Amino acid sequence: MKELALKSTIYAADFSELTDQERELIEKAKASTYHSYAPHSHFHVGAAVLLKDGTIVPGCNQENA
Repeated sequence: MKELALKSTIYAADFSELTDQERELIEKAKASTYHSYAPHSHFHVGAAVLLKDGTIVPGCNQENA
């Protein structure tokens, strides 16, 4: 078995420190939670991905039995 090391860095910022594009990304992620379907866990998840070309793609969870 090979041991692998994982390094991660987390940055914390106040909403006011974010760029307009970063704010839009967060707002789209929050808005997408309203389209999630979570009848079992009741844990509604929204997300948004920023593509290289500036396109924002929102998404959310969809549970099924």
